[in-house]
Amino acid sequence: MAAARRTERPALLGEFTGLAQQGVRLAEQREGTGGDWETAATAEWRAAALGLIDRTWVCERMIAVVFPADLYRRARAYGTAVDRVLWREYAHVEVSSHDRVRGPRPAFLEAARGQSGR
Repeated sequence: MAAARRTERPALLGEFTGLAQQGVRLAEQREGTGGDWETAATAEWRAAALGLIDRTWVCERMIAVVFPADLYRRARAYGTAVDRVLWREYAHVEVSSHDRVRGPRPAFLEAARGQSGR
């Protein structure tokens, strides 16, 4: 059981990090159309974004089960930032999607590194 848990933990962190990055890329894809933000949200884009954020939230909840509360809080902050980027809750601020997650992403990665013993 302990060996399985040791394998599960890095995989979970990797999955969450990958999903968050995919979310930022998906938001950039929408931003990069050069057109109207609402028009750029095609049915296909919305379906991809909804599926991605659902998987991100599931992964985040599993972090709450497997890791200490501090790492979960940081994962939650990072996931929330990605969610806001996807749905453009930062529309009033002219910065890139990467800039919008600049605070939560390194905080999460630092906490994750601490959990991996590095």
